[in-house]
This record gives sequence, C-alpha cells and structure tokens, in this order.
Amino acid sequence: MADQKIIVVSIMSPGVAKGGDGFVIINGKLRRIPPHSPKLKELEAAVTLAAQQENIADKRIRAQVGELSDSLLTATVKGLVEEVGG
Repeated sequence: MADQKIIVVSIMSPGVAKGGDGFVIINGKLRRIPPHSPKLKELEAAVTLAAQQENIADKRIRAQVGELSDSLLTATVKGLVEEVGG
C-alpha cells in the first residue's frame, strides 16, 4: 500500500464537463482534454458509484461497491492521465 501513487483531478473547465474540449488540472499540472473523451464519462460513473456507496445498507455489498468504485476510479484516472499526457 505504501508504494501506491495518488492522482488528484482537482479542476475541470466547463467545456470538458459538457463534452467539449477544455482543460483539467491533474496533480497540479494543467492538461488539455480532447472533446468527447470517453474517459470523462467513465470518471463521472465512477464518482457517482463512489458517492452512492454510503446509501447501501448491507455492509458486505457496500464494501464490494466501495472496492469496485475504487478500482474503477483508479483505472479511469490512469487512463485519463495517459490520454492527456500526465
């Protein structure tokens, strides 16, 4: 666990959020995002899944959803970083 790298997406321009091109700040670096990047839809889905995790009453299922959302977030952000040259 100590050798894990944390990637932080902190700010996204309005164009990116609407499917156009724009910019995102990843780990403090400004990166251009191409229009209609499929990674952004994946990122949105992963964040939604993570946010809804707390609404699941069953502890076992909640933990599974947490693991799934963590895995999806990690893979999606890595893909986004590769796509934009992070």
